[in-house]
Amino acid sequence: MDGGFYPADKLPISDLVMAAYARSPIPELPASAFQVAGGTRYLGQNAPATVSKGTKNLLPRLGAVYQITPRTVIRGGYGWFFDNNSTANYEINQWGYSQGTVTQMSVNNGLSFVTSIADPFPVRANGARFDETLKNTLGNMARAGQSFDFFSTDWKAQSQQRWRNNFGPRAIPAITLSSPR
Repeated sequence: MDGGFYPADKLPISDLVMAAYARSPIPELPASAFQVAGGTRYLGQNAPATVSKGTKNLLPRLGAVYQITPRTVIRGGYGWFFDNNSTANYEINQWGYSQGTVTQMSVNNGLSFVTSIADPFPVRANGARFDETLKNTLGNMARAGQSFDFFSTDWKAQSQQRWRNNFGPRAIPAITLSSPR
């Protein structure tokens, strides 16, 4: 497995497609060699629970303040930061969990409006305002028949080291370098 694609997975349509091919194979590929296999899995469903193996990094922070006089201080700080989801590495596959909603506002190029601009997502006949996402309901058929790109889960996170020093009046607030865990 790499990046959510499992080449050995059997799809629900595999037997039907292989049987249809066997009825009328092409000369270049015998029916016995024609295989339909491989599918995607969603995180946590017979798949790893995370998209990366390379994100367990130590994130050290260090800061110090020294008061020279009652009104003068020296401050310093250092931190090491990692970027766990950068487009330089990959973009997370959210297929099935991202869904745009399109509402037809006008049928005559804006001369009149079918829907009020004040309420661009009116309640539909089914009671919903937005198109629902498929989520993981399609299982390993989610990307069947489509082009597929995947990423290595063994990438190394980009890192950045930051430091800052200043010398000045005590009234200036110190800058704290931190990141949520």
